[in-house]
Amino acid sequence: DVHHHLPVPRDTTPVSRVYTLETPCIAPHPIVRNLLVIAGIAVASNLASGGGIWAHWAILPAAVAYGFYMAPRFAKGRLDANRLRVLIGLAALVFINLITWSGTFWAIWPMIAAVAFLFLGGSGKKTGG
Repeated sequence: DVHHHLPVPRDTTPVSRVYTLETPCIAPHPIVRNLLVIAGIAVASNLASGGGIWAHWAILPAAVAYGFYMAPRFAKGRLDANRLRVLIGLAALVFINLITWSGTFWAIWPMIAAVAFLFLGGSGKKTGG
């Protein structure tokens, strides 16, 4: 066998430095970790300032980023990681709608469109060609 004598390439990247969406761990990705630190600083600053509540604007992107990162861990069957990410995005829109409430539940429109696309017709996978 000719291939028997060829050296086997080895990836020397330490496992602790490999971050993929396909195999997430409980520990957040460094970018997500940084967002969480910023959110924590914002909450502490918000509490210390005694002003109006605004820290949720710092927490929201950190929560969404962590949700996107963890989606593959919770994906099952038709509810794959991409569909979970869309649902997380929709939940963020609902949250924004609620904290900026002006009497209209506008988040329903992107929700209807996403649910119709994801669960009634769109598979998120290309076919053919």
